[in-house]
Amino acid sequence: MNSPLHRIIRNFGMVLSGQGAVTVLGFLALSINSRALGMTDLGRLFLIQATCELISKLVAFQNWQSYIKVGADIEGRGSLTRLWLYGLSLDFAAGFIASIIATVILLFAPEVIGLDPEIAHYGLLYAASLLLSGSETSIGVLRLFEAYGKVVWISILQAALLFGNAAVLAVLNAPLSAYLYTLPIIISASSIAMMFIAWKQLRVRDTASLRRRFDIIAQRRFLRFAFGISASSMLTAMRQRGEVLIVGALLGPSAAALFGVAYRLAALFSRFAEAARVSVYPEFSRLVSAGLFEDAVRLAFRLTRWASGGAFAAMLVLALAGSPILVVLFGEEYRVAAPILMLLATGTAVYTCVFALGPLTQITFGSWRLFGFNLLAFVGFLCFAVLGPLMFGQNGAGAGAAAYSIVLALLLLWQVTYHRRKTAADREPKQPESH
Repeated sequence: MNSPLHRIIRNFGMVLSGQGAVTVLGFLALSINSRALGMTDLGRLFLIQATCELISKLVAFQNWQSYIKVGADIEGRGSLTRLWLYGLSLDFAAGFIASIIATVILLFAPEVIGLDPEIAHYGLLYAASLLLSGSETSIGVLRLFEAYGKVVWISILQAALLFGNAAVLAVLNAPLSAYLYTLPIIISASSIAMMFIAWKQLRVRDTASLRRRFDIIAQRRFLRFAFGISASSMLTAMRQRGEVLIVGALLGPSAAALFGVAYRLAALFSRFAEAARVSVYPEFSRLVSAGLFEDAVRLAFRLTRWASGGAFAAMLVLALAGSPILVVLFGEEYRVAAPILMLLATGTAVYTCVFALGPLTQITFGSWRLFGFNLLAFVGFLCFAVLGPLMFGQNGAGAGAAAYSIVLALLLLWQVTYHRRKTAADREPKQPESH
């Protein structure tokens, strides 16, 4: 009962249960914030958060995947602690660059993101907190060692602190500046805690001495794979964080607030796909490394069938109850966000259906192949992210996310099925030529 599928199900259950708790706490905090701040200030908070998070995602390395891929190869033969320190140095370097860029925008060009200079200055602590945002390599350490629970508990603790912070500030009737001071402190503390726990885990599990010479080949493989992943992540971040900025620039802060709450509700369903993607990554790495691509494909398509059923059910729920859910969670004025919610949910549903094909493509064909597919999908995103609001107003917000997911899904399906047929054809015995 320790097959790849059973390990995936076990890890998926652990990650999903944690994400469920985080989601509930997150929506409670958002519900409180939406009522305490009002639509305009909530939109300003979303714009500052989106700006800082977008810049962070654009320059950051998604090192948890690189650590798992390279760490699994050198485990027992090289120092995983040294590899962690190398990845951590990349995390901190990216955080420093992101903090500088965000600070420059908030100080000298706040109008670009639709903010007044006075409001933007309150976001400088948020920008400074990006210095401590580098926990990706530490998360990779814990996932490589199957310590999913520790990642989950840190996430739950952060969500609980954010919920408590929202409740206290609402009772105090605090201004927007208070939110922009307290939120980054909580997020930074969680990142530091993740790094500390990863270090403790390595002290117990890393069997190679720190005195062992660092493998320069492993370093290069880590960096090359990390760059490919980061290139794809940049496009994903621009889609996830950038669309609210496009909506805000075209339609104003109130429309950004409508998009923001709809995005967070749609993201509730994407958590299932994200939890599953995290769970399958180590298993696909082992199967592909062992030359068992066909086994990995069968597993991926089996998971795809299961995910498609869940995505259909989620879309049905939102179609029937999307508007009442928005009203209950955020207030009557957010009922008009229902069309945005359905567009965003369409993209989420498509992504959920093919969640397993992304990691399989990345591991089998390399991180740069997946980047190429993401780049093509991003072209579709840009077109529809702008055309949607221009043609249909706020009801067209979210069209970019839907276009991105549909294009990417089609490309992933083509790549996996094409390579599967090609591999099968290469394995067939060739018939001798007749004379």
